Amino acid sequence: MVEIIGAEGEIKNINVFLEKIKSFSEENNVEIAVLDAEKVFGKEHLLSAVEHTLRAFERKRNISNTLTTEILVYASCERQIKSAIEKMGIKDGNKKVAVVIIYKTGGRQHKCEEEFHQEFSKSEKLLSFLRLRRNDSVLENDVNTLKYFGITENEINAVTTPKDLILERIALLDVRK
Repeated sequence: MVEIIGAEGEIKNINVFLEKIKSFSEENNVEIAVLDAEKVFGKEHLLSAVEHTLRAFERKRNISNTLTTEILVYASCERQIKSAIEKMGIKDGNKKVAVVIIYKTGGRQHKCEEEFHQEFSKSEKLLSFLRLRRNDSVLENDVNTLKYFGITENEINAVTTPKDLILERIALLDVRK
């Protein structure tokens, strides 16, 4: 189960912030990827990155050792982890963040409604723990965001659905790996 949310709040110390994420992840049996929301082109951008990440691990074609770093690699459309971090990793001073939470189900596919709601309440606990406010609108950026990924004005003008361009770049990463 995956949840993708946008949030606001200033990241003052990246090391403390990442340590809090690690601690929360371990205590709550979740994987958490946090990215610079300024570079996200909608929830589908991140959902595609998650799907490609899970498939890469399943096929043992992953670049990194962790799901969270692999999500960053796919979302940034970069083969190199260092380049992915530079492009979409969070940094001191970031005010808008994208949060991807992967709930570990322990192999069970179906959960009762009560368990489902308990899992999703973790996102609110996480935001409170990190002192962030939920704001999914930070994930919806304009087409200029696509230029971070080397997508040209001509490409943007040539399609009716610009989000397809970022989804294509993510898919092409599998070929370039």
